[in-house]
Amino acid sequence: MDGNGPFGETVDVACRLLDSPRLKRYLKYTDAPLVLVVSDDIYRSIIRHGYEGISPSTFTPAIWVNTAGRRTRGWFHVPAAITADPRHDFLAAAV
Repeated sequence: MDGNGPFGETVDVACRLLDSPRLKRYLKYTDAPLVLVVSDDIYRSIIRHGYEGISPSTFTPAIWVNTAGRRTRGWFHVPAAITADPRHDFLAAAV
């Protein structure tokens, strides 16, 4: 924390993931009320292990962001059934 609030690489990655044009496009074309996006660090350290209540197979590697010279993957999870516009299958091919 500093005088402007939280800072650091983890905060930067979270902000870049949430501000991703690909995430914004996906949100535009889905009827899902919520899309969760997590960093590769969160996926690799928690989600992939399949702890109770977490199904790794429901997460899709979907975006890449650059922060401080490091390229980081973002993973999407859509908790509700989706009806995305079939012309825009943003989850089919990860960047």
